[in-house]
Amino acid sequence: MNPKNREKKNGKHAKTPKLLRSQRKREKHKAILILTEGKNTEPQYLEALKKKWRLGAVKVMREGKGIVSLVEKAEAILKQRSYDEVYCVCDKDDVTDDIFNTYIKRAEKQGIIIIYSNQAFEYWYLLHFYDLQGEPMDRKQYVKRLNRALPHSIYDNKSLDKELLKTVMDDEYMKVATERASKIEKMKSSLAPAQTESVTYVHRLVERLSKLAREV
Repeated sequence: MNPKNREKKNGKHAKTPKLLRSQRKREKHKAILILTEGKNTEPQYLEALKKKWRLGAVKVMREGKGIVSLVEKAEAILKQRSYDEVYCVCDKDDVTDDIFNTYIKRAEKQGIIIIYSNQAFEYWYLLHFYDLQGEPMDRKQYVKRLNRALPHSIYDNKSLDKELLKTVMDDEYMKVATERASKIEKMKSSLAPAQTESVTYVHRLVERLSKLAREV
């Protein structure tokens, strides 16, 4: 039977390559907003991803300090204009557990996606070098362990140096970090966000941006 006749018989219509390309193009050019609390580390990393994957439709904004100000800023922005997707990248920091959990739920109800790390964003960097198991770790230990993994540079928790940037932008290192982060995420899935130390959800955002980059 002719494929076209089979499609008509089943009541289905196959998508043509041209249509698929059109859909992928629209996907790649979705308006995406990423709000981050960091002054240097997080924005530098996200801008590097944008450059690596040529994601011109993704906007990274440095706004606020902590989940409360980020979510409130996202809400204010969405009243002025619409985005296809909105992300807030933040750390658990010293905000109370109740406020942290409440603002994550508040954001989710509005379609705002919280990409949090407990305790801090640099935990994502650590997973590029260490097969951690989600055990509690004070953020003060992050810098020490990163510097042990970076023999030719000194990470000061203020900016991405060339050696660290090269590593975290490497596809193989990124794949390994994503697998490790996903494993820890599953281990912590039954816990409230504030109780998940140590964990990071940065891999979710990285996977989303990577998918957009593949849509050609």
